[in-house]
Amino acid sequence: MNDNQIVADITFSANYVDPKILDVNVYTDNNGTLILYQSFTLLGINFPILTNITPNTSNKLETLSVTLSGQNTHFTQATGTTLWLSQGSKTVIYPNTINTITETEIEAEFSFPYYLQAGNYDVNTFTLFDNLH
Repeated sequence: MNDNQIVADITFSANYVDPKILDVNVYTDNNGTLILYQSFTLLGINFPILTNITPNTSNKLETLSVTLSGQNTHFTQATGTTLWLSQGSKTVIYPNTINTITETEIEAEFSFPYYLQAGNYDVNTFTLFDNLH
């Protein structure tokens, strides 16, 4: 650091999801406010998301192996990955087995008993690494 250089630690909030080009402002008692316009690019945050489940249909009384795909996920780095299907807050189906294939793929086996309500179910997952639902 010298008269022509400044070093600063800057923390950005998670509110900056999309990339932004920012101005850099510096204030000193001698020079007042100096601005370097559109000089710093803040890259967006790549949040983890679930993208696909295959197959995506089943019959009652069926046991089915499914593959769940994600984007920006870290399934192999996370311990305790949990996966479940839900319909509202009352019906939850946990898999018989779960196997992490890659950072972005999980394979699971579900059994669908006769008493389950027919209809659409939400796919949910949680990892300590991604905090993804």
